[in-house]
Amino acid sequence: MGALKKYLAYAIILAVLSAAAIFLNELRMAREYAEHPEYALNTTPSAAPADEEEYAKPVQSGLMDSPELAWMLRERIILDVWEPIVSDGTVLDRYNIRVKEYNALASTIEYKESAMNSAVSLVAGAKVEIVRSAEEEAMSLVMPENLKKDARAAVVWRVQKYLKLLGYYAGDVTGKEDRNTEAAVKTFEIRTDSEATGKIDETLANELREIWISRNIPNTVGFGGR
Repeated sequence: MGALKKYLAYAIILAVLSAAAIFLNELRMAREYAEHPEYALNTTPSAAPADEEEYAKPVQSGLMDSPELAWMLRERIILDVWEPIVSDGTVLDRYNIRVKEYNALASTIEYKESAMNSAVSLVAGAKVEIVRSAEEEAMSLVMPENLKKDARAAVVWRVQKYLKLLGYYAGDVTGKEDRNTEAAVKTFEIRTDSEATGKIDETLANELREIWISRNIPNTVGFGGR
């Protein structure tokens, strides 16, 4: 009988401790819901709507779900791509507005680890496409409209722009062929073990673009203040 009473006492103690743990956990959850009411929306897993956007621009800083975090991560990559392209262009004001908006959203960002992991996975898988798209948009915006109507001038402008971004050309990006541009092309060709022809064409422009894009694809995906 003594042993039975002993086991019963242990069982009662374990039951009391389990009940206390459950009670304390309920108190903790109630406190979290009081501080962050939006948490209550995420307590039970549910299937995402079929038409849910992968990227959703946040309306304000604070707790963000996966689509909002993915938008932030993508925007950080876009801004990094835009920065060297628009730094001496007429789109600088537009870029600065986007930076200011991004920083305001990132200043007090909050997230759940699962949501961040999902967002990082999405953006990391699309980072090459994001860089390509951002580069194409920025280059289109900074190219003067009059050059877009002149195929040859547009090619020369692109070559000058990429050479400047890559550090081979220090002159003005005008779309006009000159000796400085030809010399920069030859320097690039020599450093890449190619024949130094100084020839400017669409093939060269695309080659330069691919090199610049490859250098601007982030190794890791993340965000923060700029």
